[in-house]
Amino acid sequence: MPLIAQALVTMESVRSYLSLYTLTAVTSTETLTADTAATTFSFTHTDLAPNLFGTFYQLATATAVATAADTLLTANMTIAYDLGTTTFTATITGVVTISSYSYFAWDYSKDKQIERLINSMSSWVSKYTNRKFIKDTYSEFYKGSGRQRLVLNQYPVNTITSVKVDSASYTAGTDYVTSDSTYLEQGIVFRNTGWTWYGYLTGLVGELTAPVDNIGVVYSAGYTLEPESAKTLPWDIENAILSMIADAYGEQQDGTVGLKQLTQGKLTYVWDNDQLVKQYSGILDSYKKVIF
Repeated sequence: MPLIAQALVTMESVRSYLSLYTLTAVTSTETLTADTAATTFSFTHTDLAPNLFGTFYQLATATAVATAADTLLTANMTIAYDLGTTTFTATITGVVTISSYSYFAWDYSKDKQIERLINSMSSWVSKYTNRKFIKDTYSEFYKGSGRQRLVLNQYPVNTITSVKVDSASYTAGTDYVTSDSTYLEQGIVFRNTGWTWYGYLTGLVGELTAPVDNIGVVYSAGYTLEPESAKTLPWDIENAILSMIADAYGEQQDGTVGLKQLTQGKLTYVWDNDQLVKQYSGILDSYKKVIF
């Protein structure tokens, strides 16, 4: 079961939050020449996480003089899960050796359960807040209202690719405003002269009963989740999701999913399936999109 496109946290962040890892010792053998360095690490199990495997090389000044030209050019790591080995091969311009190494081994047996919880909690939050959070591209049509503010379905807006009214292309900065970060943060496209509406007038008072979707907008909206250095998803909502997943994970482990009340003596179980997420509604309410 892969993660959905709108998953609000990564597998790595949940594993870290749940502390489903161990720091595992390894043994190593290395073959050094003047041109290449091949090092093989051996470990006792096959739960190696390649993206968290850390290998650190330094120049072996005991056998070669360190100079500015002695640099690591290319590196390649091959993992054999069935053999329990990892081979790290590097092309170098000088003799190198290992100074230190370590890796984290994750408990991958829980991955399917974690993926299901991430998808479930992410979907619930999206429905609860009436919006999508992870960055995506949208092509949508809107009815003109005659007002200056066109409110898009998703926000914050990252970029606007195109705006067309009755198939006529509008120019950013001239026909509508793109320089106001507050508008973009709220998913608003502002036009000084207003967004023209079209439709059919009926009845004695000329009521607009059939407005036309005459405005087409292609845009990118939402927050970035990866890489970590470029993440824009707010910390409070990420922490809420992690806490919700941790609570659900813990309750699934001890069989108390949805348990609201437990009475001592004659045991009385009271179940509330919504209790898990109710405690986080305070945070999520601040991100809820109001639908008129």
